Amino acid sequence: MIEVDHVDEIIPGLVGHTLDEVERALILHTLICYGGNRTRSARVLGISIRCLRNKIRKYEHEDIIVAAPGRAPANNCLKIPRGGFRAGTDYAGKQSQGTRR
Repeated sequence: MIEVDHVDEIIPGLVGHTLDEVERALILHTLICYGGNRTRSARVLGISIRCLRNKIRKYEHEDIIVAAPGRAPANNCLKIPRGGFRAGTDYAGKQSQGTRR
């Protein structure tokens, strides 16, 4: 599990929303963070590019605006390692306490 410093602040904001709503928000924000790069976004989200493309098609069919490929990445987004996160690391990519490698 990935450790988050502010998990107690994040989770209460999600309560009351459906998993579809939370998933959609996470996917759309990840695409914004990576300038619409579908391959990179899918890797970070831990889903296949095909799964991401199907979800994007669904959102576009529902008239939801999706970040277009080739846009500039958002400046305020979390920097994620090329291969995504590994178990036992925090958002800074540092080894979490109690985890040995």
